[in-house]
Amino acid sequence: MVRRKQPKTHRAKLWVWVLGGLAVLAGGYGIYLRLAPPEQEEIVLPATPETGVVTPKREEGAPSPGRPEENPPQEADSTAPPGPSAAVPGLPALPESDDFARQTLSPLSTHPAWRGWLAQEQLVRRIAALLDNLSKGEIVRRDVSFLAPKGGFKAIERDIDRYVIDPSSYQRYNGLSDAIASIDAGAAARAYERLKPLLQQAGAELGHAGQSVGEKLLKALDHLLATPAVSGEIELFRPSVMYKFKNPELERLSPAQKQLLRMGPRNMQKIKAKLREIKAALRQDAGPG
Repeated sequence: MVRRKQPKTHRAKLWVWVLGGLAVLAGGYGIYLRLAPPEQEEIVLPATPETGVVTPKREEGAPSPGRPEENPPQEADSTAPPGPSAAVPGLPALPESDDFARQTLSPLSTHPAWRGWLAQEQLVRRIAALLDNLSKGEIVRRDVSFLAPKGGFKAIERDIDRYVIDPSSYQRYNGLSDAIASIDAGAAARAYERLKPLLQQAGAELGHAGQSVGEKLLKALDHLLATPAVSGEIELFRPSVMYKFKNPELERLSPAQKQLLRMGPRNMQKIKAKLREIKAALRQDAGPG
């Protein structure tokens, strides 16, 4: 039987379709190679305040998730200290501790601002982070954003590149100092004792498992109490956008001490008086430990 020859135009079109299909497949495979991560590489998730868990990197030859191991791991040693995410006996789990913290801290004051502060979420973690930072003389605005006063910092120009703090800037912190002054120091010491295990756990989440939260608390109190009292106008200069203290000794203070100084003599005096009361109450209540 004689086969009929296909016309040249038909064969040409056929080859065009075949080559085009191969090109599409090759291009798609190339895109896959560029976008797909290597098989051995695995993303390691960092610990988070919500979980406190680090996803471990799978070693070569280790069983894949969902596949049972030939030799299952032995039961964990019950004598090992609990990790940051372990539950504290008799207390709520740290992520669900807000109601317990509010109930514990509510009796400290009836000031409206205090009630507003207790409405924040993850209270124990916020307090632990605040103590950790204050013990090092630092302030992380993210943790205390709800304490920020209304209005901006103001300075009065006395001469060329010579300023003083505007007394109206001090008044922005009157509400904060009044709320702190309203705290019952004895109730604060008792509340600390109830929250101490959770605060210790929150500190472990921050990477300070071996450090006592009580030591951090006393260190924070002592650091703020060491802020020098300044009478009269406080001189400033402005080398850039931010103002700086003209007195070198004041400029060398820690950020936390500078912030307390910027609150003005009235507010600093009220805050420091309350901090002394709380420190005395803590020692009377068997120490912060």
